[in-house]
Amino acid sequence: MDKFRVLSDLHLDVNAKYSLALDDHDVFTVICGDMSGYPEMSIEWIKANVKRGLCISGNHLPYCNTKKIPLKDYRTMDELRRQLAEAFPAESDITYLDVETGTFKKEVDGILFLGSCGYSNMRISHEWWNPTGDQKKNFECAEWNMNDYLYGKIARKWPFGMDNDPSYECMRASDYAKWFLNAFNAFDKVLDENEARNDPLPVVLLTHFHWLPTYL
Repeated sequence: MDKFRVLSDLHLDVNAKYSLALDDHDVFTVICGDMSGYPEMSIEWIKANVKRGLCISGNHLPYCNTKKIPLKDYRTMDELRRQLAEAFPAESDITYLDVETGTFKKEVDGILFLGSCGYSNMRISHEWWNPTGDQKKNFECAEWNMNDYLYGKIARKWPFGMDNDPSYECMRASDYAKWFLNAFNAFDKVLDENEARNDPLPVVLLTHFHWLPTYL
């Protein structure tokens, strides 16, 4: 591989009035999340503009769950990830990487690519607002200020309601921290295994690391 291209945060839904088509479809392309808040739009654009590459999701993955659609049409984080994984499976020329789907590594032309959204461990400190990096304080602040936790849904364990509509609970900041830790541990294990090889591969890490929760 002579070169590869890195893209992130095109936000096709927000930037619909701009032409974001790529000129050279043959370049191996690495997409680091937030193509749009709608998986269908992201999938269509990627298939139209990329022949070979890898992609991960960003924190805007669940933004398709707007207040304008019925509750029964909401999609959970697992469903949204699965939609991308089915569109770009491990064996195809374009692969979706995410620790939560089980496909998070791929060797391409002698390079080991690892990928997952990454999210945040919510332990980020700020010199005047949260100098100790208190995780609970970051949890509360993120859930209060970020639309991620309004749109992100997780299926409840208990049965459906009497109207047979599925029941959901909003995603929590603690879910971000859990997914961060899952990805960190998975990457750490693969990196150790790679380092133990007689001929370690060069590694490229794809993340959409959400470094700091919004604060007032």
